[in-house]
Amino acid sequence: MARNGITYQAVADAAAQLVAAGKGPTVDAVRALLGTGSKGTITPMLRRWKQEHDEKVQAPTGLPGELLSAVTGLYQGMQERAEAEIQRIQTEAETEIGHAKEAAQLAEEARRLIAIELEGCSATRDALAEENRQLVATLAGLQQERAVQQLQLEAQRGQLEERGRAYAELREQLARSQENLEHYRESVRAQREEERADTERQRLAFEEQARRTRTELLALQAEQRELLISQAKLQTAHSHLEVALAAATQREAELAEVVTNARHQLAQREGELGLLNRRQTELEGTLQGLSQRAQGCELQLAVSDKERTDSAAALVDCRTEGKQALAENRRLTEECHRLAATCERLEQLLKAADS
Repeated sequence: MARNGITYQAVADAAAQLVAAGKGPTVDAVRALLGTGSKGTITPMLRRWKQEHDEKVQAPTGLPGELLSAVTGLYQGMQERAEAEIQRIQTEAETEIGHAKEAAQLAEEARRLIAIELEGCSATRDALAEENRQLVATLAGLQQERAVQQLQLEAQRGQLEERGRAYAELREQLARSQENLEHYRESVRAQREEERADTERQRLAFEEQARRTRTELLALQAEQRELLISQAKLQTAHSHLEVALAAATQREAELAEVVTNARHQLAQREGELGLLNRRQTELEGTLQGLSQRAQGCELQLAVSDKERTDSAAALVDCRTEGKQALAENRRLTEECHRLAATCERLEQLLKAADS
């Protein structure tokens, strides 16, 4: 519903006057021409008039009607949303303030009733005093809430001012858009010329790329032939490796047989080494007995010369036998060392075969 006596006919007449004067029929221009009315009242009427007279409205700046209608619709939509938000915030703030006032009036009325009751009922004065204090605390809380609501209202007003500044910036952006429209047309023409030049450059680049591709294809074909030759060589080498592998497998079987024989020989040598060790022990016992006999003979030499002569002959025999025993011991020792070296070599061969 229109406010302050503003009618649709008045808005339509004002819009027609602005168009006749070569100006755009905006909400601000209609409101300035009428000298009254709010944007929320004028906006729907002006939108209705534009819908009815869309084909008659021409852009005063020489812009296409579709572009001007789109920009104007965007501007009016933003203006309507801003006005609706302002109305909503104001309504909410007025409602909250009314609630706070009602609460304050109720608290004041409660205080007045309490004072009357205190004058007439001294018996319940203490209880009523306590209730009065509670009501005072409630009133203080309500007053504090009212102060908070007042701060919120101030903040909302600040937001409205910020939105007003944003609205002004949008109007400036619209003006800049209208100024830059001609520059945009020039840039479109320049861009088309540049695109034609780019197309020609791309065609030449594609031709060069096709030439390079043909050259690379020939090189790849030559490389493919070389790869086929290399593949044949690798197949030949693979055949040779298979033959070598078969030979290595046969050699491994032979080495396994050699290792088995070596282990048998090692077992035999270990048995012989045990026999030689026992023989060495026996010879050492014999040598010890001969040494004892030699000592007995030397003692007998001290008893008589005749016995000395006999003992000397026996001593020579004992010493001869002792030397023979020592020689046999050395021979057995050397044989033991030789057998130990043979065992060590056989163990190395076994380790090499296992690895």
